Amino acid sequence: MKKLLFLPFLLFAITAIAQPELTLDESNATVKFYFVEKKVPGSVDNFEAKVKFDPSNLSGSSISGSVDASTINTGNKMRDKHLRSEDYFHVEKYPNFTFKSTSITKTSKGYEMKGTMTIKGIEKPVTWTFTYEDGKFVARTIINPDDYDIPKDSEVKIEVQVSVQ
Repeated sequence: MKKLLFLPFLLFAITAIAQPELTLDESNATVKFYFVEKKVPGSVDNFEAKVKFDPSNLSGSSISGSVDASTINTGNKMRDKHLRSEDYFHVEKYPNFTFKSTSITKTSKGYEMKGTMTIKGIEKPVTWTFTYEDGKFVARTIINPDDYDIPKDSEVKIEVQVSVQ
């Protein structure tokens, strides 16, 4: 009998500790990129994310997400086709770009999130900076194309920004 009485308290404790997953309006999410040295902007669509975020419990927080690589859009159809080809992102073989956080910490300007980015099947550590205000996340990182076997004509960094509410 004592065991049966303990069960509801255990379930209540687990529920109280468990961090809820935030519901995000992914249809209003934007994933933008910018080839810094080339001054070429673009975007990627079909963003999906799982967010467990509690500013008072960052060690229990996690963020993961993916975008559909075949939706790369720079406003130039020929360039987009080339970026989707085997020469660059090979989207037929690697249909998604993904990220999964490993830690989130508070900084003087917002938050820092470390994790693993996967592009073309290659996993690399990446650090994002982000803010979270009024239910809106805005995150930024810089990606080195060499890390993901992406050819380049010159030294090019890819700046990525994700905004989601």
